[in-house]
Amino acid sequence: MRKIAIIGCGTSAMILSHALLNHGGFEVTVFSEKTANQWYEDPPTGTPFVAGENVDIERELGIEHWDDEMFFGDGIMLDFRSNKGAEPLTIRGRFAKLGAAVDLRTRVQHWMNDFVAHGGHLVTERVTPERVDAISRSTDLTVLATGKGELGSLIERDPKRSELLRVVALQELASSWLEMRYALRIGILKFLCAGCWRTALPQNRQSVSHHEVTF
Repeated sequence: MRKIAIIGCGTSAMILSHALLNHGGFEVTVFSEKTANQWYEDPPTGTPFVAGENVDIERELGIEHWDDEMFFGDGIMLDFRSNKGAEPLTIRGRFAKLGAAVDLRTRVQHWMNDFVAHGGHLVTERVTPERVDAISRSTDLTVLATGKGELGSLIERDPKRSELLRVVALQELASSWLEMRYALRIGILKFLCAGCWRTALPQNRQSVSHHEVTF
């Protein structure tokens, strides 16, 4: 049986770990700085909106546990002004599939517990770059599923597969706006919900009308 180590315990890491277990034939070990309960007890970091395609993946893997609790949405509307008194810029659009919002802490805690229950190995450890070398020597494959931290710098950026420069450019543009004393104000940011909280399933929710992108 091939050994695979996944360093990190976010959404990507947990989805990959469950997919490997479902496939079979692999001994999967996940390294996380925190336990499942520590993940859940952390201060809230926000509730990310998950695209409908991602929700489908979770359902296919059998790790989507909150269908009757998710806050569903099928679109977005954003209103803002470049400065006070300027004409408002309004962007409205509909998603191709119904998405949903679930607290990340709830998802990761549940996925970690499921992972162990299904035969995965969970190691609570803060992995250093030196430790990565040791782990990789004892496995057939080591996956770094980390963000901006120390481990993220171990892999050089691939300009063909990364849009990081575009993100940096947008951040620099935003910073220059602030320096020029422009106030970017978010007037409205809301999901055009296709239903209400803790009620019918997505297919039974009433959809809203189509919205075009307007300027």
